[in-house]
Amino acid sequence: MRRRGIATLLIIATVAMTAVSCGVPSSSKFSTIDRANIPFGLSDTTTSTTTTTTIVPASTTTLVEPATTIATEPVLLYYVAGTQLVSVTQLLPRPVSIAQTMAVLEAGPPREFGLGLRTAIPEGAQSQLSEAAGVVTVDLPIAFFKDMAPQDQRLAIAQIVLTLTDQRGVGQVTFTQNNLPISVLRGGGDLTQPGQLLVSADYEQLLSSSAGANTQPTTPTAPTTATTTGEP
Repeated sequence: MRRRGIATLLIIATVAMTAVSCGVPSSSKFSTIDRANIPFGLSDTTTSTTTTTTIVPASTTTLVEPATTIATEPVLLYYVAGTQLVSVTQLLPRPVSIAQTMAVLEAGPPREFGLGLRTAIPEGAQSQLSEAAGVVTVDLPIAFFKDMAPQDQRLAIAQIVLTLTDQRGVGQVTFTQNNLPISVLRGGGDLTQPGQLLVSADYEQLLSSSAGANTQPTTPTAPTTATTTGEP
């Protein structure tokens, strides 16, 4: 019985010593642990993941303003039909100047007015205009009358006088060349004094009887009809 008791005490003592050796160290100092003794998974490197969010901007719609309507006003222009003159109406941007009117007249009748009209004004003519107190002075190019028949000389001057005196504020027209007063033919075929003032009545006899029945107003850049405006 005594031997069994001694054996029991030895076993208890051995267990106690083992427990002490496996316990938590009582020292407050850090000690290096062998990497082989680190439990599985504790030494793994932690990887952080960054998520990038892309924001797609909303589509932008640009509003296009509607085209602005250009204000216009009707202008009477006189062209040749046979041996007489007829008037046609064109719409020009407002406000219409006499220089603008003269430039359109010198360009000749637009095609939409038909093939029955022509101009006696030489092609490429670019007259210079000045206005004072209702009188327009037209300085004609030096070669304006070169190789022109007397009948066409009279018709060309009539075109200019009738067209300009129909403009607002214009009552009389006089002609120069190289800024010097010149004589021109009137409607009856007589020659004026140099620089003489002319009015529409000086050329009324050249107007066609149907001159008042001109075409409807139309813009030169957007023809809509093709009409002969008068008969010889």
